[in-house]
Amino acid sequence: MQKKESHENTIDKLKWLIQEMALWKNEGIISQQQSEEILGRYEQEIVSQPNSSRLVAIISILGSILVGLGVILFLAANWQGFSIPLKLGLIFGCLIMTYTLGYYFAYEKKNFIKTGKALTFLGVILFGSGLALIGQIFNINAHFPDGLLFWGIGSFLVALTTKDKNIIALTILLFAAWNITEQARFYNLNYLFLGMMLVSLKMLIFPTKARLAFLLAVLGLIIWVFLTLNLLTDSFMVSGSGLVIFLGALYTLGRLPILEKERAGFSFLIRIVSLYRIMIILYAFTFQNIHRSGDWYQLFWQQHSDFYWFYGSIVGVGLIITLINVIGLAKQKKLYLIRESQVILGLVILMVTYLVTASEIASLIPTIIYNLGYLGLVLGIIAIGIREKSQAFINSALFFFIVDIITRYFDYFFKLLDRSFFFIGGGLLLLWGGLFLEKKRRKIINELG
Repeated sequence: MQKKESHENTIDKLKWLIQEMALWKNEGIISQQQSEEILGRYEQEIVSQPNSSRLVAIISILGSILVGLGVILFLAANWQGFSIPLKLGLIFGCLIMTYTLGYYFAYEKKNFIKTGKALTFLGVILFGSGLALIGQIFNINAHFPDGLLFWGIGSFLVALTTKDKNIIALTILLFAAWNITEQARFYNLNYLFLGMMLVSLKMLIFPTKARLAFLLAVLGLIIWVFLTLNLLTDSFMVSGSGLVIFLGALYTLGRLPILEKERAGFSFLIRIVSLYRIMIILYAFTFQNIHRSGDWYQLFWQQHSDFYWFYGSIVGVGLIITLINVIGLAKQKKLYLIRESQVILGLVILMVTYLVTASEIASLIPTIIYNLGYLGLVLGIIAIGIREKSQAFINSALFFFIVDIITRYFDYFFKLLDRSFFFIGGGLLLLWGGLFLEKKRRKIINELG
């Protein structure tokens, strides 16, 4: 009951603040931009409260999506019977109406802010469908991914104007979809995507602290690097090693003091996502068959020049970020973080060394090295979780550990044991392993307090 009263009091204060700011603007005390920044700060305070405000936002967004789908389906069902002027009128009329109502409710009257933002979100969806419909009206034979790009640019402009986090996330999603279709379907090197992400991070994500959009941007960049490496080389080992180096640079980037102090939520996201992807790739490298399937030395040194520029850029940027981080941490005397950076640097050296000497090494040796490296990284993640009192890191490490144990059991004992004993033994191992790991996990978490 007290929470409800507190929330109502906060809303009353916000209404009072809106009225006062209108007077301050008329008197020239504050500008329109300052007014929006002040209002946005206190709106965020209301949104963070676990009350009906967040539910209203979710319902409004879902409603806008359903309305958008309904409009698209209605137009599709009756499209052939409409004349071209009527078609264009419907498209532009829907856009103007949704954006106008959205602006009126959210930024003019400010009495139905969530509904207004949901209508603006609907306008972005209708803009994308409008692009497709206009292309169909005039039979424009265009490159399919360009539609996603133009949709993303339109969404970017709306997000830049409104600073709405949902629209920012949609913008990043559209850019990522554009990149994936360009690279995975049409096999085009899409360096423009990197520029779009950097601009979005600078102008949209960092100023608004949009965590979902940041997560999508990080995932989009990881996919872009992996697909680019795959287009430049036919070797999974080569592209996978390059991706690990990039992920190591990302993790180190998350440790930069400026990011940890000013964007703590971003720092955690970039580090946990990087570690997950590193562990997945290292897991693939623990199998001996992957080291038998090709002469990586010859593959590495027989690539096109574009590959060496891209791969060298990844290595160079990773080393620069790591060195900058080590120097900054040394000044702060954070020795444990320096060791962490040294581990990442060692991982980079391991990847590059293996690629350039693979033809001279028996397949069993790198298999052993990568298995030891995998288990060592699991222990390292547990150590990070204990030091930072983070259950996410501890649970992630234990998950990857049990995956490795199950894999090795199937890998080495499936052909040696009778099938019945194999499954009985496997079941008992899983039961015991589950109990053991749960006890250890609880013990660690209890010790963390």
